[in-house]
Amino acid sequence: MVKLKDIGNFKSVPQIVNDIINGNTSALDEYFQRDGVL
Repeated sequence: MVKLKDIGNFKSVPQIVNDIINGNTSALDEYFQRDGVL
């Protein structure tokens, strides 16, 4: 379970959220490039 302060508790979150929480910025860059955001 993941607890986000002031938001609530979640049984699961999308992988991209886990990557952000864990500081995996290369995965974040890949996500944005794949979806055409960058």
